[in-house]
Amino acid sequence: MIHQIMQKTLILCSKTYQILILLLLCPGLNAQMVIPLYKNSTVKKYLRESKSLKKSTRENGTVPDTLMLPFFDDFSKILVFPDPTHWTDRDAFINATFAVEPVTYGVATLDAINAEGNIYNVGSNPTLCDNLTSHPLYLSAYGHGTDTVYLSFFFQAKGYGEIPEQKDSLVVEFYSPKDTIWIRIWSTPGIPEGPFQRQIITIPDTLLQDGFQFRFRNYVSMSEKDTQSGKGALGNFDIWNLDYVRLDNESRESHQHVYDISIIHPLKSSFINYQSIPWNHVDSGSFNNKRSFIPITIRTNDRPPGSLDTISIGRGYYLKDGKTGKYIISPFLEGSEEMWFDSVYLREDAFSPLIKYDGSEYGIIETGAFLNGTKDVHRINDTVTRTEYFRNYYAYDDGTPERGFGNPGPVGGFGSIILVHYRIYRTDSLRAIDIYFNETLDHYTDNLGFQVCVFDFDQVDTVPVNLLYASDEGQLYYPQTAEKPGQFLRIVLDSALFIRNDICVGIIQHTNEFINIGYDVNNKHKNQIFVNNYGYWESLENSSDEDGSLMIRPVMSRMPVALGMKEVNNNPVSELVLAPNPASEYINLRLKNLNQQIRQISIYDATGKVINQYRDDRMLIDISGLKPGIYIIKVDMEKGVSLTGRFIKIR
Repeated sequence: MIHQIMQKTLILCSKTYQILILLLLCPGLNAQMVIPLYKNSTVKKYLRESKSLKKSTRENGTVPDTLMLPFFDDFSKILVFPDPTHWTDRDAFINATFAVEPVTYGVATLDAINAEGNIYNVGSNPTLCDNLTSHPLYLSAYGHGTDTVYLSFFFQAKGYGEIPEQKDSLVVEFYSPKDTIWIRIWSTPGIPEGPFQRQIITIPDTLLQDGFQFRFRNYVSMSEKDTQSGKGALGNFDIWNLDYVRLDNESRESHQHVYDISIIHPLKSSFINYQSIPWNHVDSGSFNNKRSFIPITIRTNDRPPGSLDTISIGRGYYLKDGKTGKYIISPFLEGSEEMWFDSVYLREDAFSPLIKYDGSEYGIIETGAFLNGTKDVHRINDTVTRTEYFRNYYAYDDGTPERGFGNPGPVGGFGSIILVHYRIYRTDSLRAIDIYFNETLDHYTDNLGFQVCVFDFDQVDTVPVNLLYASDEGQLYYPQTAEKPGQFLRIVLDSALFIRNDICVGIIQHTNEFINIGYDVNNKHKNQIFVNNYGYWESLENSSDEDGSLMIRPVMSRMPVALGMKEVNNNPVSELVLAPNPASEYINLRLKNLNQQIRQISIYDATGKVINQYRDDRMLIDISGLKPGIYIIKVDMEKGVSLTGRFIKIR
């Protein structure tokens, strides 16, 4: 019996960027599909690659003990951690993807994950989590009835994360060196999601001292909904984004305006669908899938005093070979356009990346976009760059998960089957599958077994068909997040598959637990994700939930061939289609381009033992009596032609 799936969305949160929960509600099933991260893999990777950061720049003597005014940071330097020339701690996460329409490029995110990339020990009562603390400042020269010093900043609750609850809060505190105490000056409780809000705070004359500091803090509480999926799904929540922090003795009027024009979002991939394709597929991919334009988002903010209502802004671009540093396309201006102040513009200029395969092992391409004529003091946010790496895999994701994905599936028999569909741009061999598993509380998911599998794809019905490959059911794979934190797990196939067109790669779970695969919400390809719980395929395309890309990648031939590996032609245009697949009760046989009578149908188990045989031309096979597992079906035709396929019996 086919069950209807009803979907609804709950919003949770994440450190690296956005968080959301998708629930599948079936009889006896209440399964979250997309959940917050328990770890911040971006922070962990940055720590591994930059071990010197464990000792601060200030401790190394490169930052003065006390800073002079003005103090300014719009977080345009995307360094993962706060700029050590401005801030003393590393709790906040500096990123360009977590905020909705930021003031300029980059924000500081305060959440429930610490400087090591792990979640804080948060309970049901509000708990102090992140700090963003300025270096001490010289302020004794100000005040005395003449100068007034202001702190201004922008803040946003939620962004692309989970909204703080009413009892959660964002706090600003000032430090008095004279009294050696921190004083709470301002706070806001969890508020409805919306655009950035401006806050201006006057520094009291009594605190205009040398050694003055200010800091932002957030208080987080864990609600019942945050833990409803158990250990495998515990994640990040209660998100605040900060932008455009100023401390100076300029007028209050000047703090009420942002005279700055900026590109506010990262650049897109050179390819329409993929973040990366195999380097030796680039020429074919360029013909089929390369962008002919480059989208950028520009925010003009406030009109400077005495200026016209519009300003002429030029947009420019360049392309570099990342291996040599040489320009492929030298910097050029696309032209200028009159833009209104206090506006957000999306522009898509003609720009065709000249990316060509050069016979080398890999490719690195840097794309840059810049603004001309902004007349800004802060020019760093006028230029945005993107570096793309082309190796031996196809990827919808950018390598960084913002959330975790899981589909626990029904109780009993196999768990869920989770697949990602890919269009392959040139004939090649599928050699391996890369999967990114998120770390979980106490490495809870590390012992959850699964098989990898490959399905053909029916371009007419747009669903997976025909099981082409499944790893050994008796030798399961495991997430191994303890051994490879923040890395893809590469699973080499024991038989390479010859691929010409479309394939689906993924896993067969041997558990109904949440297995927590990496999910990239910055790249929108949920229409390529398929799940199967009850013998029929469900695409995420028509769900009302947040879009994203599942971090499962096909690895093609440019890798060492494993000892004993053989190459198998997967008959990409197969004459035999088995549907539904997986199935619980019946399998339908469909023959393509073959007008012959069926002489015999044989079903074998995974060991090659004959389970059933039918000596007729039936097209509907009853499999209800089979145990859950993977089976091979062989169809012998009247003229000596034999066709084979695989199917999965569930429940």
